Amino acid sequence: MNPEKQEEQRIGLCIDKESGRKRFEGVYCTDYLTAITNTMFDHAKQLSDKKFQQHFFQNFTEYLSPEIKGWGLWDDFQKVSRKFEELKLENIYNNLNLTFDGTSQLSEKERVNDYLYDLRGQIAVEVAKTNPRIDLYLYYDPEHTHAFDVRTSDSIFVNHLMTIVAEWSDGVAFEERQVANGGEESYPSHTLRYVYHNKEELAGRVYLYGEGYDNSIVMYDLKGKLTNIMLGKEIRILL
Repeated sequence: MNPEKQEEQRIGLCIDKESGRKRFEGVYCTDYLTAITNTMFDHAKQLSDKKFQQHFFQNFTEYLSPEIKGWGLWDDFQKVSRKFEELKLENIYNNLNLTFDGTSQLSEKERVNDYLYDLRGQIAVEVAKTNPRIDLYLYYDPEHTHAFDVRTSDSIFVNHLMTIVAEWSDGVAFEERQVANGGEESYPSHTLRYVYHNKEELAGRVYLYGEGYDNSIVMYDLKGKLTNIMLGKEIRILL
C-alpha cells in the first residue's frame, strides 16, 4: 500500500470537547457517547419488548439515525461496548434501573449520559486499542491549569507578579504531581494512568496537546512520547 495513502487514513480520536480547545480538529469520543444515549431513548417505547431489547442492546449500531450512521468508528464502539460488562447496554439499563417511563425519561437520559461521560477516557483508550488506524489525542496542560489557578485582575502589583514568576516552576510541578498521584479530579489524570497501563497496545499513537500562548493548539509530543507522570518520575516512555 502507498505509505502516503495509508497515512491519510489515520483517525485522530479526542476525548472531550470541554477539555482544551473546542476547535481542535478530530473525532470526539463524547459525540459518540451522546449519540448512543440518544439512540437508546429514541427507541424507548420499543425497549419494553424483551426480544427487541435484546437485539437492540447487542446491535445498537443497526438503529442509529441516518445522519450519524456514517460516522467511521461505530464498529469499534460496538466492539468495546460488548467487551466490558460495565459498558454493555443491557447492564447499564439494569444497573441504573431505567424504566423509560415518559415522566422520568429526561432524568434517566441524564443519568446514562453521566455514566458514560465518567468512563469516556477509558472508552476512548479501548476504542483506540481496537483500531490501529486511530491516534489518541489527550488534553494535558499543567502550565495552563496553573495559570488558571493564579489568574488575577489587570491591576496586578509588581511584587505579586514577581512572586508568581518566581514560583511558576513549583506551581506547574505541583499540577503535574496532582495528576500523577490521582489528586486531580479530571479526565487527564484518570486517562493518562489508564494509557500507561495499556502503553504496549498504543505504541506510537498517543499525543498530548494543550493551550498555546496565542490561543493556538500546542502539540506537546509529536513523536509519540509520553511523560511518565503516573509514577512521578522524570523519565520518558516511548509509546
